[in-house]
Amino acid sequence: MAPHRPKDDSAIVGPAPPPASPAPMRRRPPGLYEELVTRRLEAALEEIRGEGWRDEVANLDPAEAPSVLARFVHDLVEPLLGSLTGKDRITRQLEIVNSLVTHLMSTVDNSPILDDDALASPARQLLSLVDPALHGVGEAAAPQRPSILLASSPRF
Repeated sequence: MAPHRPKDDSAIVGPAPPPASPAPMRRRPPGLYEELVTRRLEAALEEIRGEGWRDEVANLDPAEAPSVLARFVHDLVEPLLGSLTGKDRITRQLEIVNSLVTHLMSTVDNSPILDDDALASPARQLLSLVDPALHGVGEAAAPQRPSILLASSPRF
């Protein structure tokens, strides 16, 4: 059986938040893609195969699967969290994230990675730690923060 070439409904550079009701996929141009096959994409591929289009679909490489799947979840969750509004939006975001962590903990038994690693409330970030023994005489000070978020830097 010859490989199927992607029709037109197979690649968006990052998934958008799920719509309230499934919208039809827009036609995508022929080309190369590295997109996870969602149920909606699978249905679109079936439709365009009926029109003679061919696509090539492959199983995930086990070595790449964690990164690819995590990126998919990130690309769904980040816009969803960003779409929340109101004074309590950070609290609601925290609840959603902790719900996901709780679900993961209940799904994966005995994972040292998820050992009670839900976020503390209210949502906060650790920005620095200062060891007074390393600064000699005087009051210890936190290092100066860079202008770019550390988590955003490609070096980390």
